[in-house]
Amino acid sequence: MNSTLDHPLAPSMRSPTPPKDPTTTHRLSSSTIAKFQELFKETVSAYKTRKAWSFRPLCERERVQMSAKEFTMLYETLNYSESDQRFPSISFNSRTSTGIIKWMPSPVHAECAAAFVQQQIVAANTISPIVADRIRAVGSQDVRGFTGRYEGSDKQPDALFKYEQPNGDIIYTCAFEIGFSEKYEDLLADTRLWIEGREDIMTVILINVEEDTYQCPTRGLEDDEVKDRFPHFSKLGASMVHFEDPLDPFGSLSICGYTWVNRSTAFLEIWKRDDDTGKARRHGARENFIGVDKPTAELDVRLKDLYPIDPADGGNERVPVTWEHLRRRIGGARKELAVLRCEKILIDIAKREDSINDLDYTP
Repeated sequence: MNSTLDHPLAPSMRSPTPPKDPTTTHRLSSSTIAKFQELFKETVSAYKTRKAWSFRPLCERERVQMSAKEFTMLYETLNYSESDQRFPSISFNSRTSTGIIKWMPSPVHAECAAAFVQQQIVAANTISPIVADRIRAVGSQDVRGFTGRYEGSDKQPDALFKYEQPNGDIIYTCAFEIGFSEKYEDLLADTRLWIEGREDIMTVILINVEEDTYQCPTRGLEDDEVKDRFPHFSKLGASMVHFEDPLDPFGSLSICGYTWVNRSTAFLEIWKRDDDTGKARRHGARENFIGVDKPTAELDVRLKDLYPIDPADGGNERVPVTWEHLRRRIGGARKELAVLRCEKILIDIAKREDSINDLDYTP
């Protein structure tokens, strides 16, 4: 079985074993496109029937090598509309000829983005209300209008900052690319897409949280054995998550003696446009803020890094996001992830036993 292509809701007698690499790339073929179409449509159905709470996909992103014409055909065949649902989302990078299907982000994605979104509001409250009212911080949304080598691309960031100019025009100014055990090369390609493909993007904040290779801890157990070892899925909560090494706050996390999240590390990079070449260029050093290495400097992000705000209007105001703030956010997200992974296995077992009431089903 190719676990990156078979539908994750397909029934099985054992708990599924997720792939080692959460980001997979496939060469275009008719069979591959057919499987992507089926997978996408059934995933959309899961969201629309409000069963997304029990739907945890095997992969966070699928990447398919294809031309812009082929992506457009796939887009139309899927009858995809971003107004219908937020996830799964579809995007295309014309520079690398890659179509991307992105599933619902993990709690790690959400918490990293929320840290900056909330704290930039704190900073904005200290400047002129007229200028602050022009600031827009939104979640993921579909963005087009890329130019140059990236013409024809579209993208959904993990978070996006916008700014209303005095003439009323809205421009995109800062994008967030947050990875959870994703290939750095893929995150970098997305970063270049933003900076080199749009003149209005000033900054990209890249955060990658890397987890040691994860495998479902109950993959060798029968359903009855799993049920005997865990409470009902409705009883799970963060209070049941335990550190396997109390001295390592980012080590493995377990529930009922089984490891659901492995040891994690994280780094942050800030990318901007080089004034001479127009290319994306890293601003400062990579900062490892979770792991063996410690950050070389305090996190220093100003409003002028996120928006075209003149220093005289408060552009030098510091956004009060600290390394400790990010660590605390990610620490909580890892506990939530442990619960979600365990919960999915227990819900899948209950569904196989037909013990979950489906009020929408009519024989």
